[in-house]
Amino acid sequence: MRVLRKLIVFCLVSVLISALSACAKPDSPAQGDLPAFTTFLEEYIPGRMDKYEIPGAAVALVHGGEVVYSQAFGLRDIELNQPATESDLWQVGSLSKSVTAWGVMKLVEAGKIELEAPIETYLQSWHLPPSEFDLSQVTIQRLLTHSGGLSITPYAGLSKGTPAPSLPEFFQLAAAQGNPLYIQYPPGEEFRYSDNHYHLLQLVIEDTSGEPFPDFMRREILQPLGMLDSWYEFTPEVESRMGWGYNSLFAGLDEYSYSQKAAAGLFTSVQDLGTYAASIMEGPNGEPAGRGVLQPETVAEMLYPQVELAGFEQLLFNGDYGYGYIREQLPGGLTVYSHPGGNPGWIAELAIIPESGDGLVVFTNIAHGYMLFAAVMDEWMKWLGNPRPHISSLILASGVVFDVVGFLLVVGGLVLLGRLAVGVWKGRRIMAIRSVFQPAWRGMLLVVLPLLALGAWWFVFYPRYMISAPYQRDLLGIGITLLVLGLVGFGLTRNRK
Repeated sequence: MRVLRKLIVFCLVSVLISALSACAKPDSPAQGDLPAFTTFLEEYIPGRMDKYEIPGAAVALVHGGEVVYSQAFGLRDIELNQPATESDLWQVGSLSKSVTAWGVMKLVEAGKIELEAPIETYLQSWHLPPSEFDLSQVTIQRLLTHSGGLSITPYAGLSKGTPAPSLPEFFQLAAAQGNPLYIQYPPGEEFRYSDNHYHLLQLVIEDTSGEPFPDFMRREILQPLGMLDSWYEFTPEVESRMGWGYNSLFAGLDEYSYSQKAAAGLFTSVQDLGTYAASIMEGPNGEPAGRGVLQPETVAEMLYPQVELAGFEQLLFNGDYGYGYIREQLPGGLTVYSHPGGNPGWIAELAIIPESGDGLVVFTNIAHGYMLFAAVMDEWMKWLGNPRPHISSLILASGVVFDVVGFLLVVGGLVLLGRLAVGVWKGRRIMAIRSVFQPAWRGMLLVVLPLLALGAWWFVFYPRYMISAPYQRDLLGIGITLLVLGLVGFGLTRNRK
């Protein structure tokens, strides 16, 4: 009994020491001290990457309206052991929408489209199907704010070397597979996030400008902003400068080519996206917001709260939505504008505070990379002397919950197995296999179902479970395994009479 207790205590202490050492971090720098903060990041980020098991990452800082720091960390290719560099390109997923909104507003400024006009006014290559709702209520402005009431059409990126079909072709294929794009809810009723809103904006840009979306965006937005290492198309040059995106089992994901370019198809460098973040605010030498690509008044309109977030997005961000930007009002009146992005194997986050001239960009090349951006954003806000944003609070709190639940499961499993072992060793419990399976439901309830559930965890759920860091998922799995084995052990034995 004493030996068992010592073993349990040793295991618990080992888990606790591991958790505490993983949480260790360098001393936080003084507020406003930029060199001290960048030095802090050089040590802090690799430590967080080790804890969360993140292969590669890149970070850029905007301060005083300009990019003052950018750095890549870790590996862009695990198999080849290739280090990530500042010249690497990354997928930014839905963060693409924020940049796409600039393309739409460029056409608005040129007088080629109107925000309140129905989308059907400009569509030529494809049209919304007939609906019980008024098609004219699906406007450009409502597409920008995800309030057009459109359905969700699932899609995935295509492998390297596979050309992406046009959006009209994709819509036809999706409809044939039972996932059509249609008006599912009353337009203008409320915010309902759907990539289809920005899919249609891509068609508007193409049908209005008369050229492919990637060409228009590169000529009218990306190059004028100085984003020379950014493309809305998976070209050979892009491929040569990219590593791999990974799932949380560290398997490379070959999803690179997208029909849905406006919603999820931007490839960019961390420096370029930092340049984009800086362009949303006034520059260090009085350069206007928009940097001459858009008028400052247009940028201000894009940041203005157009519709309140709803559903899952409200839970995550607790704010409003403009034209491609999430707006969160922090205690004290400060406003943070942000947008996350995530394609399979890639995570990106943009956060800007135009009022103070600050911005943050975080990229990772693995599915659970949001753990890193939440941690870095938290330290960034502390350095600025600002409260923690809602999204980082939620992610960091969920990490603590996973740690605690996993720890308790391991403790519970060890205690249960310990009691079983002591009972068997002292002769207080004996095997009772025959009685367990008579009647049959007892065997199913006490043995078969728990073992089936355990198998489902390891072979079905575990490979698809990407919402926590690998060490957290492993801890949960160990705890669940110990508990199930303990329960099955008690099911196969009984107290000696």
